[in-house]
This record gives sequence, structure tokens and C-alpha cells, in this order.
Amino acid sequence: MKTSLATIPSPIMDNHKGYRPMISPLRLSGESPQRTKTSQHVAAEIDQMLHRSPYKELQKLNVTCEDRVARITGFVSSYFTKLIAAEEIQMVTPVGWRVYNHVVVRSPSQETRS
Repeated sequence: MKTSLATIPSPIMDNHKGYRPMISPLRLSGESPQRTKTSQHVAAEIDQMLHRSPYKELQKLNVTCEDRVARITGFVSSYFTKLIAAEEIQMVTPVGWRVYNHVVVRSPSQETRS
């Protein structure tokens, strides 16, 4: 008796509408398990560096790392604070990584509105 691959059910069901293959999130992001572990380590190091800073605004910045790219997002009140954040992040980021600094300096009008 021959069995077709189409008749073998997958263990993953999509809301009982039918069967679909399981897709690994690592394959979707393009990172191997080792790179994912490295990305998590770098993100944790950057986050710790920002939380040790005496500048309270730096503690509120968001850090994400994926595929040898570190992204820093958030708002600060002065350009000087933004430069300090960039310098501290560069000290922790490994050689060969790119850093995207999406830290925005708030204008005085934005501070009074919030």
C-alpha cells in the first residue's frame, strides 16, 4: 500500500481549517541558533550599560539586536545626552556589528504636551 505525502497530517493545525507545516522562527529571521544567542548576549550587554549610566534618560531607551545589527530607539531631552548614548553603545557593541541609533531629541513643545 502506497501512502501519499499529502495524506499524512502535520502535527500543527491552523484553527482546525486544515494542516500546515511548522515554520521555525529562526528560519524566518535568517539567524542560526548561535547567532541568536550572540544577539541576545549583545542586547543584554547594551541594556546593562544603559542602566548603569548616571543619565536616567538612557535607562528608558529600547535595545533590539538581530543579525549583527543593534537598534537603539527612544527619546532624550538634549543632543548631548544622545551623543553620550551613542558613545556608550559603541563601547559595548562587538566589532563588525552595525548600530542604528534611532534616539530622537525631544523639542520643548513635545515635553509640555506629554
